Amino acid sequence: PHEVEIAGRRHVVTAWTGPWPARERWWDPARARRRARFQVVTGDDLAHLLVFEGGHWHVEAGYA
Repeated sequence: PHEVEIAGRRHVVTAWTGPWPARERWWDPARARRRARFQVVTGDDLAHLLVFEGGHWHVEAGYA
């Protein structure tokens, strides 16, 4: 990825890693979920853990 938008602000991506796909709660069909995580580092030297699930992206965590 070249850019990400976090909290309404665009950030240039300087490094990234992933994806890390996961099948969670596979033993319980009613609660099962599939998601993929990526980590990106932005131009302000902050790292963000991004998650793609159900066709949507969200930020799961941020690191200074």
